[in-house]
Amino acid sequence: VFWSGRLDHTIVIFKPFRAVIAPYALSEATKSITGFGDSNIDNLSNGLTVNVDHDYGAATLKSISAVESLNYARTEDYGSVPAPDGWNYYPGDLLQYSEELRLTSNGEHKVNWIVGLFAGHDQLKESDVYNELSNPIYEGYIFNEKYTQTVTNVALFTHNEIKLTDSLRLTAGLRFTDERKRFDGGTLVLQSDPGLAF
Repeated sequence: VFWSGRLDHTIVIFKPFRAVIAPYALSEATKSITGFGDSNIDNLSNGLTVNVDHDYGAATLKSISAVESLNYARTEDYGSVPAPDGWNYYPGDLLQYSEELRLTSNGEHKVNWIVGLFAGHDQLKESDVYNELSNPIYEGYIFNEKYTQTVTNVALFTHNEIKLTDSLRLTAGLRFTDERKRFDGGTLVLQSDPGLAF
């Protein structure tokens, strides 16, 4: 499904997308031992973009606002052998916001320029589960890798075209970016038998 419409100086784009891969069947014995169902993939993506332009005569101001989200989940019998030896579950959520303001000179001049500001933020959350209850090496354990990662960045930029002659132009640009990342999380060990603790 894709929808786009124009309202005055505003363009709104909404683009949902979902991809589902049908599960393949496991034996009832495998399901009872692992505690999980059939393997499958289920991804859901949504996005919204709003573009706003305003002409001030000497220059045009453009705003681009966007938000994107992705919710995904995947399960697998990673051993790929007839006997159950491990079952993994990979769910996650990704959320992104961004805003760009761009001021562009209008017309043809000796110097044509663009100056702008960009700001963005994204957050990724994952909580992967590794069921090793039937794995001969890690038998009796379930591992949970759980974390949150965030990235925030701000940038200032400029792009300039300088007309030196009728057939020669000089293009010069500059960008400054400040990006900060944060990671919180780790691996949890959930043993089914306290005697197997390490």
